[in-house]
Amino acid sequence: MEYAAARKRARVSALLLLPMLLCLVCGSSAQPYIGVNYGEVADNLPSPDATAGLLKSTSISKVRLYGVDAGLIRALAGSSISVVVGVANGDIPSLAADPAAASRWLAANVLPFIPATTISTVAVGNEVLESGDAALAAALVPAMQNLRAAAVASGSDAAAGIKFSTVNTMAVLAASDPPSSGAFHGDVAPQLQQILGFLSRTGAPFMVNPYPWFAYQSDPRPDTLAFCLFQPNAGRVDAGSGIKYTNMFDAQVDAVKSALTRAGFGSVEIVVAETGWPTKGDDATEHGASVDNARAYVGNLVAHLRSGAGTPLMPGRAVETYLFALYDEDLKPGPASERAFGLFHNDLSVAYDAGLTSASAGSTGGGGAAAQQPKGGGSGGWCVASGAATEAELQADLDYACAQLGVDCAAIQPGGACFEPNTVRAHAAYAMNQLYQASGRHPWNCDFRQSATLTSQNPNPKKTHPARDPEAVHARPGAMASVAELKEKHAAATASVNSLRERLRQRREMLLDTDVARYSKAQGRAAVSFNPTDLVCCRTLQGHSGKAVGLFAKSKIVDLDVGFRWPADVYSLDWTPEKNWIVSASQDGRLIVWNALTSQKTHAIKLHCPWVMTCAFAPNGQSVACGGLDSACSIFNLNSQTDRDGNMPVSRILTGHKGYVSSCQYIPDQETRLITSSGDQTCVLWDVTTGQRISIFGGEFPSGHTADVLSVSINSSNSNMFVSGSCDATVRLWDLRIASRAVRTYHGHESDINSVKFFPDGQRFGTGSDDGTCRLFDMRTGHQLQVYSREPDRNDDELPTVTSIAFSISGRLLFAGYSNGDCYVWDTLLAEVVLNLGNLQDSHGSRISCLGLSSDGSALCTGSWDKNLKD
Repeated sequence: MEYAAARKRARVSALLLLPMLLCLVCGSSAQPYIGVNYGEVADNLPSPDATAGLLKSTSISKVRLYGVDAGLIRALAGSSISVVVGVANGDIPSLAADPAAASRWLAANVLPFIPATTISTVAVGNEVLESGDAALAAALVPAMQNLRAAAVASGSDAAAGIKFSTVNTMAVLAASDPPSSGAFHGDVAPQLQQILGFLSRTGAPFMVNPYPWFAYQSDPRPDTLAFCLFQPNAGRVDAGSGIKYTNMFDAQVDAVKSALTRAGFGSVEIVVAETGWPTKGDDATEHGASVDNARAYVGNLVAHLRSGAGTPLMPGRAVETYLFALYDEDLKPGPASERAFGLFHNDLSVAYDAGLTSASAGSTGGGGAAAQQPKGGGSGGWCVASGAATEAELQADLDYACAQLGVDCAAIQPGGACFEPNTVRAHAAYAMNQLYQASGRHPWNCDFRQSATLTSQNPNPKKTHPARDPEAVHARPGAMASVAELKEKHAAATASVNSLRERLRQRREMLLDTDVARYSKAQGRAAVSFNPTDLVCCRTLQGHSGKAVGLFAKSKIVDLDVGFRWPADVYSLDWTPEKNWIVSASQDGRLIVWNALTSQKTHAIKLHCPWVMTCAFAPNGQSVACGGLDSACSIFNLNSQTDRDGNMPVSRILTGHKGYVSSCQYIPDQETRLITSSGDQTCVLWDVTTGQRISIFGGEFPSGHTADVLSVSINSSNSNMFVSGSCDATVRLWDLRIASRAVRTYHGHESDINSVKFFPDGQRFGTGSDDGTCRLFDMRTGHQLQVYSREPDRNDDELPTVTSIAFSISGRLLFAGYSNGDCYVWDTLLAEVVLNLGNLQDSHGSRISCLGLSSDGSALCTGSWDKNLKD
């Protein structure tokens, strides 16, 4: 990334300091995504009890066995460490042929140990597809099916929850470079389709062994080594996706993700069953096998997992990863490296520090092991640029460091606390030290291809920024604050932030001495004239669940021409840009596409999940998208041929959300880009062609929503900008080019925000909320310009909520649907209701769930939960 862009990385709030310190207190706790392989091809292994004690002393939370070691499994009873047990390849044929054999295997190898020990997964076979044994490969799925059936039939809840999978190498891929080209080999495709189908149905993971070590062996260049070891490098751009990868691990895992998606199983989770780096090898043929490289790879991988950054195609979450291996295995055949992958020696001592032991696991958010704190500026306190480094080298290192998660380069932007001196060397030293401190303060985190060095002298003692002074972030040994003290400080900091927020609100109100309505009235503006007789019913449509859909027309006001009424339980609707077509989604389990001019149904699409909540037309009108409680967004090509039963096939399913999909909207004029919002508190930008997530907005990032996201609206004047409304009562403005943080947060509502919509000029947006109000915000200043609030009705038990809003093409009218069936037409300038469509003779009899205006502003469409028939 360019330095100018690198300087714009997300700011890290000072409030994060306290959670970081809390992590220091309890840093030795197990990490749920870090596991280890326990190989037993050795004659000098420690006892099971000793091994269990070692595992419990680390941050390792999972262990994978290649068979069933009863001693170790029992030794782990009562611990938080889960176990993967293995079925030998030789046992697969009998387990596939005889369900009774599967029951016996389970009774002997699983049931005696659970629930005292947690057995999470049974790996049925190891690298079977790559063995070349077609009969063995064909027996895999039957064996897994029989074992799972035996587990379910055992009557044990612990057994019924076990996942059954099989482990594969990267050799199952026919293509992996670039990652977007990932595809499975044709010769294993038939077996893989069956395996993936089983994994998808049972929620089991696809287990695979990515090894950057082997990639380096095939391409032993220095830049490849840096790429494999998570060290500073120029990165590699995937020509297919445009994604820039900075390490081989992410590239290999994303190649598997692409292959799964291409095979139609993109929702199957990936588990890294093995990955590691040897500490020694055959000198002549195994380049790069060394303790330093093993420590760099595993230590940086652990830091990468702890960061929660994920991979570019699976961002915001760590991939469950089993490191290879716990011990060296002295009896393994093959080259010397095969016997030198151990993280620990057989005497239980550490082979190298990868940040896994209790003494080193207490690192901050960047992951990795925390080095000992320097005392009085002792050795290893700061990472700075070396005197021999060229400016070009430092510029590359600066760009790399500022691009890493946990590194905040805001202080070296113009006006920042550490901007001066404004030189590449000074700024590079700042960024290098930021990354060094965040990654655990290991010596290998201050290498930067020999362009950096460690120093015990504070390079800028007058500065107190954490990146220049590690003592500002890391407490000194012996002076660690207690948890109670940290909680007290956290509460004080929270109170301070809330106080500042209130002062800011008051200051805004003082500066904003009027609102739109008061100003407009002072200017003598008159309200829009709108009479109830201007609307007439012109036709009735038969649609969802056999219910009637009424069509209304009028001729007087240019802002409103036609209205549809949907008496079925319609949840969402959308117009094509040409205004001729409407798609509606109902929880009768169908999408219906209507010709808005003739009232004819052109498509009735049966959905695999009836609990649909949103729908949208593609800009070209040739595809529709929908989503709901299945946590996925389904794409249908309206030109597709239906099957014999008249059902239209799904052309693409976008999976990745961890909660219901509440809203979806295509980027204007881009059929291949779509944004969804979800109950998992995030929004996602998708590539519809590949089914891949391009960016995630929110989630792990501190500036994201803190509750379900219910609605999104894309700025038609600048399609890089969109707003999202949430149950946290805020709206957030996002830039598609900067997914790591919200551009601005807008406060004002007192309850869930159900609907957001940009004003026609793209400089303002409106909102509708459960607090019963609509509001108008200025996107640039953050000011709330107007509140549109109705007076409580005597018949209302409680104030009706606003469910959906839309602006007329001029922006003068705001249409708002309410939970009591009202549909108000607000004059946006005067904040007055000029018409309530709910009072018309043919109005809805229940909640207005959705509404939308055609692109030319001449037609309004509303959807409702009412059950009335219109004739």
